[in-house]
Amino acid sequence: TMCLDRPVVLVLEDLHWADESSLGAIQAILHNLAHVPLLVLATLRPTPRTPELDVLLDECAAAGTRILQLRSLESADVDALVRLQLGGRAGPLLSSIIDKAGGNPLWLVELIRSLTAEGWLKRDAEVVEAVGDELPSTLRDLVLRRLRYLPTATLDQLQLASLLGEAVSIRDLAAVARRPSVELIADLSEAFRARLLDERADAVVFRHQLVQQAIYEDLPIPLRMALHRDAASALASSGADVSKVASHVLLGAEQGDLEAVRWLREAAAEATATAPAIAVKLLRRAAELLPAGHEDADLVSAELAAALHSAGQVAEAAAIAEAVLARPHSDEVDIPLRLTLVSALSLQNRPIAVVEGAESALEAPGLQLQDQALLLAHASYGRIFAGDFVGAEATARRALSVAERARSTAMTVWSMAAFSVAVKTQGRYSEALLTTHRAVTLAFDPRNDEARHRYPHFFLGMALADADRLDEAKNAYAQALEESEELGSAWLLPDMLMLSGELRFLAGDWDDAAAELEPGLLLAAQHGQRISINQSRAYQAVIATARTDLAAAKAALSSVA
Repeated sequence: TMCLDRPVVLVLEDLHWADESSLGAIQAILHNLAHVPLLVLATLRPTPRTPELDVLLDECAAAGTRILQLRSLESADVDALVRLQLGGRAGPLLSSIIDKAGGNPLWLVELIRSLTAEGWLKRDAEVVEAVGDELPSTLRDLVLRRLRYLPTATLDQLQLASLLGEAVSIRDLAAVARRPSVELIADLSEAFRARLLDERADAVVFRHQLVQQAIYEDLPIPLRMALHRDAASALASSGADVSKVASHVLLGAEQGDLEAVRWLREAAAEATATAPAIAVKLLRRAAELLPAGHEDADLVSAELAAALHSAGQVAEAAAIAEAVLARPHSDEVDIPLRLTLVSALSLQNRPIAVVEGAESALEAPGLQLQDQALLLAHASYGRIFAGDFVGAEATARRALSVAERARSTAMTVWSMAAFSVAVKTQGRYSEALLTTHRAVTLAFDPRNDEARHRYPHFFLGMALADADRLDEAKNAYAQALEESEELGSAWLLPDMLMLSGELRFLAGDWDDAAAELEPGLLLAAQHGQRISINQSRAYQAVIATARTDLAAAKAALSSVA
């Protein structure tokens, strides 16, 4: 009747919940009202899907119905929606939480409403930030309510999948579920149809991290821990990577679990060379799990100190090494701890302690030639920091001789670096340049990753800067910074940043100098690394003075000893 007077639009929302009689009415419209000016718009989700709805959709397709599939919002549209909801832009933590909605506007709006309702947002001028990264309970309940229509078997498998992470291989899921893969795929078919899961290579992934996190956080913590521990055992039995097993041990093991300690140490040993910060996390947990007074405590402490040093946290590395060496300890860890301690003391710019520690360690029985070279190189640096440049050069020559006898490329490169610093401080810049060029060639032709961890490009940059070849020095420092990122090793990173800033100061690029000096100083303060702090503060003071900002100059110099 309405269509006789004017065109009509009929909107049918949430067709997936329609009962049989409603679907029959829509079928009647489809077949009997094709001649009137009526536009029918229907919205529906991929699931749930009854047989009657499937029949209707097939008939609609045959009748020429146009189907529009809504996709995730683009990042610019997400930002616009967030600003509309909040009246400001999201801070870094809130942005990371919003990303979990995967561009789904429903989850995004509900997420913001839940965070607001539970008081988990704070506003600073135009920026709105979250106070934590867990999901509000109201949002978690909402997400879970929207999943209750799924079959029980599907929900059970989604719980296990949420435990394993955002992307899960079917092989791992089958191992943890202790069921054949074909059965899992059948159980998960409804989740795929609901577009909760997607495929990525040989893994299934949650389309929205929000869903994965809600399902995971709904598990009571004791049950969650037990499931993580079971997952670790199942993955270990299936031959999974040690790092994958260790990730579940971190979350599920309890004190006294020696098998868990073994897994964590093995994973840390693999991670130390390329991801020392991860190794530190694994070894801290291993130390927590060991029973008090356990015979492996010294070994774990030595491994933790070495990982901390590689990660650049030299003050803590030195503190752990000094504490263990000061008490009765296992003979097995004596030399490794002394090596770590001397290296950490060197980066802390404690020259007398470096020289004394190196000379004391050199007397230890059973010391390998490459370890002798390492100690001698550090003793050379200690003498440089103390102003004994001639003694430093002699010690570096000894280090180089021992490293070559040991046929150790890494220690030869390290000894060359020490020698180059000793001679350039005496004004012999050409000799320093020649030595550092040789060190770079030795580390990269052929490529030697252990030698690369000694960062010969950094020392080449120092020699080039002292020779007033600033553009070449800039390139060498950039190469060293790239290597630090690639290798995942941060033990020399503060000095790289600060000396790169020094180079820009010398070239007159003061804005760039200030931008590089500050993060280097912050990192040095966090890690307890003091070699380049005084001169970097001095450069800041010179720049501030030239800009007539005497308060900033005074502040820069206030911490210079």
